[in-house]
Amino acid sequence: MLRSDRTSTDIATQLRVIARRLHVRRVIAAAMASIAAVVAGWASCLGLDRWLLPPAGAPLRVATTMVAVAIFLTAILWFVRVAGGRLTPLAVARRLDAGRDAGDGLLASACAFAHGDPGDARAGSADLRRAAVLRAAVELETLDTDAMLPRVPVGRAALALFVAGGAVIAATLLAPAHLQSGLQRLANPWSTTIWPRRHRLQFVGAPALAPRGGEYVATLTDANGPLPEHAMIEFRTPSEQDSMQREEFTTAGERLTWRRPNLQKSFEFRAVGGDDRTMPWRRVDVAPPPELVRWEATIDPPEYAKRTEETTTGAIRALAGSQVTLRATFSEPIVAATLHPPLTGDAETVTGDLDENGDRSGRTIQNLSATFTWQPTVSGELGLEVLTAAGMRAATSRRVPLEIVPDRPPETTATARLSPLAVLPTAAVPVAVEADDDLGLTGVAVAAATQTAENGSLPIWEQALEVPENGALESVVVVAIADLGVSTGQNAWIKSRAVDSLGQQSTSLRPIELRVVDRRRLLDLLANELAELVDLLIEAQTRQRTATITLQDAAGESSGDGLAEVVALESSVRDLLLGPALSVQELAEELHYRYAINGLLDDAVAQQLDILAIQLTTRGVDLLNAIDRDLVAAQQADQAPAAAEARMAAAASQQTLLELLAAAIDEFQQWATLQQLQRELAELIDDQQDLVAATTDRARAALMGDGPPAPAALRQLAADQREVLWRLGEVLTRADDVATRLEDAQPTDATRLRQLRPLADELRVETQGANAAADLAGGRLAGATISQRDVVAGLQALLAALSEVDQDDAAERLQQLAQLEAAVAELRRQAEALANARSSEGSQGGAPPTAATPKQLANSANQLAEQARSQAPEAAKPLRGAAADLQIGPRGSSAAARKLADAEAAIAAAREEQQTLLAELKLRRLAGTVGELLAAQRPLVEEMNLAESAQAVDLATRQAAIRADAEAAAETVADMPLFAFGLRSAAAEMHRAELAVAAESQEAAAQAAAAAVRRLEHVAAAIVQQQSAARGAGAANPGESPQERRDARRQQRSLAQAIAQIRLLRGLQADLQQRTEQLQQSGAVDAADALATLRAEQNELADVAEKLMRALEQVD
Repeated sequence: MLRSDRTSTDIATQLRVIARRLHVRRVIAAAMASIAAVVAGWASCLGLDRWLLPPAGAPLRVATTMVAVAIFLTAILWFVRVAGGRLTPLAVARRLDAGRDAGDGLLASACAFAHGDPGDARAGSADLRRAAVLRAAVELETLDTDAMLPRVPVGRAALALFVAGGAVIAATLLAPAHLQSGLQRLANPWSTTIWPRRHRLQFVGAPALAPRGGEYVATLTDANGPLPEHAMIEFRTPSEQDSMQREEFTTAGERLTWRRPNLQKSFEFRAVGGDDRTMPWRRVDVAPPPELVRWEATIDPPEYAKRTEETTTGAIRALAGSQVTLRATFSEPIVAATLHPPLTGDAETVTGDLDENGDRSGRTIQNLSATFTWQPTVSGELGLEVLTAAGMRAATSRRVPLEIVPDRPPETTATARLSPLAVLPTAAVPVAVEADDDLGLTGVAVAAATQTAENGSLPIWEQALEVPENGALESVVVVAIADLGVSTGQNAWIKSRAVDSLGQQSTSLRPIELRVVDRRRLLDLLANELAELVDLLIEAQTRQRTATITLQDAAGESSGDGLAEVVALESSVRDLLLGPALSVQELAEELHYRYAINGLLDDAVAQQLDILAIQLTTRGVDLLNAIDRDLVAAQQADQAPAAAEARMAAAASQQTLLELLAAAIDEFQQWATLQQLQRELAELIDDQQDLVAATTDRARAALMGDGPPAPAALRQLAADQREVLWRLGEVLTRADDVATRLEDAQPTDATRLRQLRPLADELRVETQGANAAADLAGGRLAGATISQRDVVAGLQALLAALSEVDQDDAAERLQQLAQLEAAVAELRRQAEALANARSSEGSQGGAPPTAATPKQLANSANQLAEQARSQAPEAAKPLRGAAADLQIGPRGSSAAARKLADAEAAIAAAREEQQTLLAELKLRRLAGTVGELLAAQRPLVEEMNLAESAQAVDLATRQAAIRADAEAAAETVADMPLFAFGLRSAAAEMHRAELAVAAESQEAAAQAAAAAVRRLEHVAAAIVQQQSAARGAGAANPGESPQERRDARRQQRSLAQAIAQIRLLRGLQADLQQRTEQLQQSGAVDAADALATLRAEQNELADVAEKLMRALEQVD
């Protein structure tokens, strides 16, 4: 074979090899792609059937199978088309020529030459063909045929086949049942094969019988695990199957509770969710529920309560800790019963024990009742749930009310009128203690504690109280500060503690704080509050004066704005005087309370506070009411004269109220001055005691060998001593000035102040102070210490004299003055006899017959002058002058007689002042006594209104004690017959209250006790009026002599006393008349005896009234 022939043969062979290789690749790629396409298509069909299509037998399953077949056939046809076509060498050459740059068709021509007839002259010469073939062969060897020919996607087809194969293998390994079921359903669309489900929904506890009107509850679960994310419950009524309703739920977890309330008809329901849509319909029949016919509860209280067992068929009311047994009877036979405690509690349900009762049918026992035993803890309504023999589980419509009464801890309070409270170490504080418990108290005590920074609260005192058998405790305990062992500067806290039968303890929440102070500090505090009281009175006076002026200015107005302003001002005055906010009345009561607990009720300020309180609650209230009434009448008057008359009446009441306020302000300002003097004396005592201590320390140091004190230190001590003397002189001077101002209005206090200077001279206080200063300046410490101690004793005596005036001392001094007056009168008569005898001697001659010599009379005058120096200082000078005149013999007897007459007049004036002082002291003591009686009697009236029979003995005993005090007070004022009668009348009502309490007549006892209060109030009001009127008596007129002034003052005081007693007389007469009318209308069995007693009282009152009128005529 020629070389050219081999070349042409090689080109043809190469092209055929290339064509064959390309064909093989195409067939392989098409086969893999077809398989992958079939797998993907069938997987899609399986997925469509799995997730979207209805169960077996649905028409869409046939369509799915047909789609699967169509996919398979399409894949085969496509493969046949792709694999059936042949690729010729010429076609390969042409494709290669297309990829060459020359584009001359060399390879295609060579392929044609190689397959053509060599002898065909139309194809050109043989050489030319061989040359083309040779050239093409060379060119073919240089070409990259794989790059120039189109690539067959064998790799992608292989990847697709690999993925499809992997999916099939995975499905076979991981879900063979799913794969098998899907292929079976796809191969036979009419088969009953179903897909394996992920979810198998089921209802748990879904009864087939439900109560009408009740709630149906079913729990949905998944047998394969957690519920699907979305679930739906479908329900319908059997008669209306087309009207299906759905409830959709977004679930989480393993259980879903479905509730359908207020059932009225039977219904069907099922659940659909996830891949489970095959649940059949469940039917629920609705029937009437069983009813709770009756119940009976037995309550067994806890042992400590000491109560008996109780049975009830109604609401259960049990003490906490009680055991309750409930027997419930139902309308239908039951097989189980459960009691549900109230929803507010956390107690568990109680399973009932079935009772065997009712009819027997063969061996079956029809249980109609159940018994529950448990210990309830919370109140509410008990629910009963039963399971009937027919299988219905229902809650009864009737619920059992249950109230648990807790055994609360005891409650107790300890209160005082004020807290914190400043008290003296000798004070006694009344503490009101109240305690109560729902079951009963076993112990109540009042305790005191001190508190220190290191040890906290330390109990120091405790007093147990008697606990009543039943009911609450109300008691008043008087806590004596001396019993607490608390010294000045310390605090004590008072609390009450109560214990109940369970042993629970409780203490009062707010302790009473007691601050123990010395007398000086207490007086400072009282003075501050007194100043606050005066400020309130001045504010009320200012507003009242403004209201008075505004009313005068409103006389010519027609708009009525002025009257409206007056009404507003009067309202503010009422608030300032009576409250409800901080008022004069409240502050006065608080101040009086402070005086009372510290044992200072004898103090004049305390008594004046009583007077102020009574004035405000009686006269003050009457005046304010009258002003308001008249102002309203003026505003509503239709005619000008009526309005003017009402304004005039209001103006008169306003003026009277202003006078009342002015008098009160003046009184308390004067008391404040007295208290200031007391405080200054107390401060002088403290400073002098400090000087004594300092001097004693320096003297002791000198004796111990430390050497004499420095001269500068001694000079300073001497200067301090002189300062004390100077301040004492200032106090004594001010005391004299104040005594002069108070001489008419407050003779008692003027006497106390006036005696300070003579007492200081008698005790040589200033002289001893000057001696102490001189000794200190000279370095004589021992003598200075003795003098300083004498100064301290003198200052203490001055403070004691200023602090109080004793009624007994005043009576004794009055007796001494009377004796002194009688002695001076006798001496005057002897001097006059001596003068007359001398006159007779001069006219007739002879010696005068005298009983005593002039010298003897002079000695007597000197003795009486010394006695008068302390008792009646104004009489001492004329007595000494008379003694001097008598010393010269009978010729001085006339002058001596005149001077003795002046001394007698001065002693008479002093005796009159002492009588006034004694009367005022007696009236003050009576005011304090009546105030104490009222303070004790008023709470007794309230207790008698609320008292039980168990307290009768205590009330009667207390009433008897108050009655004894009233009778004793009546004896002390026997010289004031009307006051004495008022006290005896109040005591008689108290005795009647005692008898009524003993007879267990609560209403009569309270009425009698209240009548006693009214009579004591009449006495107190009369005392106030007499004291107020007496203070305004004795105003000096120009040109009056001292004797005329004394006579006028005596007459005015007598008139004031008579007027006050007339007022008391009217009040007592009104009370007796009212009591008489009540007895006549009552028709009581003992009315005759009571009327006889009243007639006796009226006769006695008539006698007293007659004496009073005679006394009044003498005054006129």
